[in-house]
Amino acid sequence: MIVFFNFEAELYKKHNVPVSFVGNPLLDNVKTAISRKELLRKAELKTDLLTISLLPGSREKEVKTLLPVMLECAKIINGYLLGRVQFLILRSPSVKEEIFPKSLKGYDLPIKIISGLTYDGLAASDFSLVCSGTATLETAILATPMVILYKVNFLTWIFIRMMIKIPNIGLVNVVKGRKIAEEFIQFDAEPEKICDYVIPLLQDKDKLCRLKLELLSIKLLLGEPGASIRAAEIIVNLLKNSCTSSIIP
Repeated sequence: MIVFFNFEAELYKKHNVPVSFVGNPLLDNVKTAISRKELLRKAELKTDLLTISLLPGSREKEVKTLLPVMLECAKIINGYLLGRVQFLILRSPSVKEEIFPKSLKGYDLPIKIISGLTYDGLAASDFSLVCSGTATLETAILATPMVILYKVNFLTWIFIRMMIKIPNIGLVNVVKGRKIAEEFIQFDAEPEKICDYVIPLLQDKDKLCRLKLELLSIKLLLGEPGASIRAAEIIVNLLKNSCTSSIIP
């Protein structure tokens, strides 16, 4: 087995399965191209305001479920921090563009939508509301404080709960082995509950700083850059050994 997470390697070792932890490809992929100032200027946002990004997911169904929750959160946060906060929706190219303007109808918010600049948008953000999945790990690599959201239909949730055997589902928390980013999953993914946690956190610089440091430590648990090359080398060596052992003298 070739794995991208150390906790996976430990699992296979317990069952005596040969395994190699090669590191995580995200360390090579998660990079910014432009500065915070450039990103905010491109998004037509101000550089001196608290910037909160919304990452509602890379699948249409996720976006249709989570974006309304995130927008309601933005509305509540904006009400508390009026004139001091702005929002950035980071659209995945895999989701239809027209979904987002439709969702924004009826909201009077200082908010912009950008596409194809997710890493730059995250790096430019002071905080983020993130759909559970790989995006939580990408956000952690960029050391942007976050909360994790996820919500599915009731029957799917019942099935998921039967399958889940770990206390946290956010990938960043799974990698760390404990909760460092707060999770608002299913019935807890309600705007009022989320904002009761987020608003005090946004106003506590010490807590935000500690959270950033915790997220920075995630990079150390992901190994070293060059995971794809190491994985390829293992496969090539395996094939060479296989070919050599199959030759009859």
